[in-house]
This record gives sequence, C-alpha cells and structure tokens, in this order.
Amino acid sequence: MRTFMEQVAILHHLGIRVVLVHGGGPQLDDVTKKMGVETRMVQGRRVTDAAAIDTTAMVLNGLINTRLLALCREFGIAAIGVSGWTAAS
Repeated sequence: MRTFMEQVAILHHLGIRVVLVHGGGPQLDDVTKKMGVETRMVQGRRVTDAAAIDTTAMVLNGLINTRLLALCREFGIAAIGVSGWTAAS
C-alpha cells in the first residue's frame, strides 16, 4: 500500500489528481474470520448480507480508508475519504 501511495504522491505533486476507489477483500476475510462472521461467495463475488454489513463498513471505512488517508497525509496529499455508506446516510 505504501509503494502504491508513493506513486500516487508523485502524480499529485505533478498536478495530476487521482480518485482512488479501493476494496479490502483480504482484510475483510481476516476480520470476519476473527469475529466469527460467515463470508458467503457466489461465483467469486462476496455476498454481503445484513449480518455482515457492519463488519464490511468497519473494515472498508475504518481500517482501509483510514490507513490510505494516513499515507496520503504523510506524502503531502490533502485527501478526504468518502464511502457509499457515507453518501447514502
């Protein structure tokens, strides 16, 4: 993640603005396993039911997004994190 954000920082400092859309499948798998939340996959796609949505929001918005924003700030990128969850609320 750090190497990728270094590359984004180079683009940013050259005046190229980037919109980053991220996932977090591996991290979500780890957290759901630790919390005992069942992960359901259909044809390679995660199916997030009502029981898993809170865990998904926690990982994508709380863990992944926060880490990405911290790296952005470290590299001098003024960034904000927006999620579909935030927009729908």
